[in-house]
Amino acid sequence: MNQEQVTRHSFRLPVSGLDEVTVKINGREREIFNLSNHGIGVRFRPPEAFDPEGPPLAVELKLGDVDLRLTGKVVHISREGNDYLCGIDLVDLDETSRQHLLAHVARLRAQLFKSDE
Repeated sequence: MNQEQVTRHSFRLPVSGLDEVTVKINGREREIFNLSNHGIGVRFRPPEAFDPEGPPLAVELKLGDVDLRLTGKVVHISREGNDYLCGIDLVDLDETSRQHLLAHVARLRAQLFKSDE
């Protein structure tokens, strides 16, 4: 039996309420649980749905005091208990948005791996 292999293109960082990261997708606030250099992970419950074959998503990503208006594409959906996890690739990033995202991911990564010494 052939199984499709999922390849991660970058390290995903967990996001908590303390990280000052929020997201709205198509105008509706969603729970974001991870962030990478080019994507986000959000949690949702049925009957809501994201369609991997659907149109691009309007993504409003707030990173601290920076508001980014982006476009997203659903790349995967998986079930976790009563919730669903949705991976969204951020597409067509302009250079300014990309630099803000990279800087925020670098800060989160430094916090995650900082030494307790």
